[in-house]
This record gives sequence, structure tokens and C-alpha cells, in this order.
Amino acid sequence: MAWLGMNLDVVNGELPKWENLIEEISTIVSDTNTQVQAANEAWNGADSDKFVSEWEGTHRPALEKIKGLIQELVGQLQSDINQQRETSSA
Repeated sequence: MAWLGMNLDVVNGELPKWENLIEEISTIVSDTNTQVQAANEAWNGADSDKFVSEWEGTHRPALEKIKGLIQELVGQLQSDINQQRETSSA
């Protein structure tokens, strides 16, 4: 017979790893933004404008979207943990 349910200790122990991913993405966005700004300060013209525009209009929003999706997964995981905890204690 297949095992059903959730090992609360294991899954709850994984939650901080997911939260760390969110922090890592935030750091990547912040660090990259700093580097883009530094490049922009030392580089003037149409190419630098395009470079900054691509970061601000395409790449940074994509990373922010990924961060948001992981935040949603963390929220769902926390909800599932809480639901399993309630079910297990009933």
C-alpha cells in the first residue's frame, strides 16, 4: 500500500530552504541592480540606455516574478503543513 500524508518534521524542515531561495533571489536582484547602475554611470549612449532598459523592463521583472511564484509556493506549503498538523491532531 502506498504511503499517504505528510511527514511534518521533514516538510517543515524544508520550509526554511524555500524561504532562503526567496532571500537569495532578492540579493541577486539587488546586486545586479547595483552593477547595472554602476555600468550605466560609466557608459553613456544608446547602447547603455538599451542595457539599462532591458534590465529594468525585462530581466528584473522576470526575477521578481520568479520570487513571487516561490513566495506563493511557500505560502501553499505552509498552508498544507498547517492543514496536515490539524488533521494529524484530530
